[in-house]
Amino acid sequence: MKIFLLLIAFTVMPKILSAEVYSSTQTPLSLQATSYVLYPNYSSYAGGFSTKTANYQMCISFAQHSVYSSEDKSSFRSSSYAYYKTALGFITYFIKKTLFGPKLEFVNEYPKETEVQKTTKVTCGITLISDTGVPLNPHKVKYMIFDGYELKSSTNIGIVIVSSSTNQARFEVSFPNPLGWSFSEGNNNYIQWFYWDEAGNKIGDDGWSKKYYIKIAINDAPKITILQPREFDILSINPTIEAKIEDECWGVNPSSITIEIKDTNNNIVYYISNKPEIWDEEKQKVFYQIKDKDFISGKYTLTLTVSDYNNKVSTKTRTFFVKSGEIADVVPYPSPFDPNKTPLKIRYTLKQESYVTISIYNQAGFLVKNIINHQFRPAGINEEEWFGENFAGEKLANDVYFCEVIAKNKNGENRYYTSVILFRKK
Repeated sequence: MKIFLLLIAFTVMPKILSAEVYSSTQTPLSLQATSYVLYPNYSSYAGGFSTKTANYQMCISFAQHSVYSSEDKSSFRSSSYAYYKTALGFITYFIKKTLFGPKLEFVNEYPKETEVQKTTKVTCGITLISDTGVPLNPHKVKYMIFDGYELKSSTNIGIVIVSSSTNQARFEVSFPNPLGWSFSEGNNNYIQWFYWDEAGNKIGDDGWSKKYYIKIAINDAPKITILQPREFDILSINPTIEAKIEDECWGVNPSSITIEIKDTNNNIVYYISNKPEIWDEEKQKVFYQIKDKDFISGKYTLTLTVSDYNNKVSTKTRTFFVKSGEIADVVPYPSPFDPNKTPLKIRYTLKQESYVTISIYNQAGFLVKNIINHQFRPAGINEEEWFGENFAGEKLANDVYFCEVIAKNKNGENRYYTSVILFRKK
């Protein structure tokens, strides 16, 4: 077929270029539809062999995209003489187009199909290479996308020309684009690029790129781990809230963080929101001490809520107790404890920052060990350890001992006492 078309070109084209027009009385030609593009000294020319009628006709589209048919001999003749001086340029291109075809390639796409994007904010790029001999017009590139649910029609809106030369151009477009198009989570998204010539025709089958699939991770809501208070903790009248919040994909939105505290009657007794300053981006933590309210002794429920920048919300609750006093509570655990296996941990809560001394006495009332002596400790929950030894580092006998906690601050000196049981297994 290609050889046949080539013979037709050499036979028919000299007559066309000499402004002879085939009339409807001439012998019909049966040719397959073929398109070509030729750029001599003018901006563009596009034509084709048409089978719309039984007779052979020539269709010409000039730069201004006006159409001249074989029925208008004067228009055809003048345009032929004006735009084409010789048949050599057309025949050369016709041979290349018919036998080999111009080559357009879309290459070096990004992101790669093997990559998984963390968010739906994606920038897609592509390079177009042409060996048609016709200079590329980068403004003729368009794209369409499938967003996982719907195929979006082609457009060039949002395309950025990164680089451009005679036969190569680099493009990119970011999503969501100015039309509001965006990809969805999952593996069903794709983008497809294509190129139209100056006459508004797609050049061959390779004017289209393949479908480049965009894979986007299914995004979970942020993960919340409340560090303070622990479940059923006993806190001071000014509780401290501390939590670790992680979100790998979109990131934590600090303005979305809310802290709500309810009493046993389900009444909201404390609430804060839109305080991004309580978020530490580097440590990925919320830290907030309630200083503008003194809680009365009782049971409370904390609810911490946060969302990511994709508006996925997480909530975590925690129950705690409040006891009034400079030293709200002292909890030694485990008790009994075996120093050969684990130390005794002494957890205590301070109403405000203080200088703390913790001492261990035997049943006779003699001091056997200072765990800490007049050391600064912040307000809130603190914890110390004892390994069941005396001042000399000697192991103490199994017995009941007494723990004294002294906290000194601007309000004076406060003391708290509790018992511990040391039981070392032989």
